[in-house]
Amino acid sequence: MNNALIPPVTSSPHESVVMEDSSKSMSRVVHALANKLLPITIFSELALRHCHDPKVINDLEKIHKAAEEARELIVQIRTDMQSGSMGKPT
Repeated sequence: MNNALIPPVTSSPHESVVMEDSSKSMSRVVHALANKLLPITIFSELALRHCHDPKVINDLEKIHKAAEEARELIVQIRTDMQSGSMGKPT
């Protein structure tokens, strides 16, 4: 993840408010991404169950795998946000 987009940890009251607003904004973005990703995951899985064309199955498997990997990233971002490790150097 590009840490340049994540605000640094701060200590002043004004900067804390900005951090809180940033955190809420990031949370909304992560939630929106998860909502957009869910139908891709579900419909690719449903399509795989009913498809018999090997080429289409291969393409659907790629779509489904990418969606699952993106979901894992969202879970990791949420975990990092809840633990307060977002924006801290690794």
